[in-house]
Amino acid sequence: MPLDVEQLHAVRIILRAIHEECRTVPLGNLLEGHVKVVAVNALLLQDHAILEGAGRRGVGRLVRIENGRLIQSLDRLPDMAPRKGSEKARLSPDIRVRAPCKLVVEIQIRTQFGSQATLFSDNLADDLDRVRRGVADVLLFVADRPIYESLRGLKADSRGRKAKHTEVFLATLPQPDSLPGHVGDMGAPREQSEFGYIGSCAESTFGVQHVVLALWSAQTPPRNIMSAETPNPNAC
Repeated sequence: MPLDVEQLHAVRIILRAIHEECRTVPLGNLLEGHVKVVAVNALLLQDHAILEGAGRRGVGRLVRIENGRLIQSLDRLPDMAPRKGSEKARLSPDIRVRAPCKLVVEIQIRTQFGSQATLFSDNLADDLDRVRRGVADVLLFVADRPIYESLRGLKADSRGRKAKHTEVFLATLPQPDSLPGHVGDMGAPREQSEFGYIGSCAESTFGVQHVVLALWSAQTPPRNIMSAETPNPNAC
């Protein structure tokens, strides 16, 4: 669903941190876990609280910085049921922002220089669908430009498999040339897409272009969704 002012502020904090990481670190988007740490660190330093798992069903660790110290407390960890037909028992989003706003973020990365180059596009399509249906609020996508273009159906290298869901990605993912070289203003949904976005094309000092993009649904999800997943009305 559409994001409010505080949620957009949190998204910009994440994007600016990831943009700078990709611009200055040779393999800044090599691992999803690394991208998450960069994003979470930036949020914590900007007075946001993060909800992480605690190894107990329904219980999470609320992590924040107070008076220059990293502290934690136990809090309720909402359950996210998977959609019908999924083999997963339940979902665990990549980032849960708890305060001053509530925001559920999914992360997808793709790089030419690691195993992520061979990941199926189904994972990206699934996360995009989760945002579309309001189960997650934002999809953070960080990709080397050649892979990003390939997902949109513009595959320059004849080797390897052609990406699936190219029609969906072409309609949803903005053209890299339309993205600024910094994290700027919000982009309006394209004519063929119901997603809003903020993004940038980070020119690495090591000669690689990285697309850093946040996508969210610009529409309110329907009340009756034919799925086992429950829409997330901005509640972590």
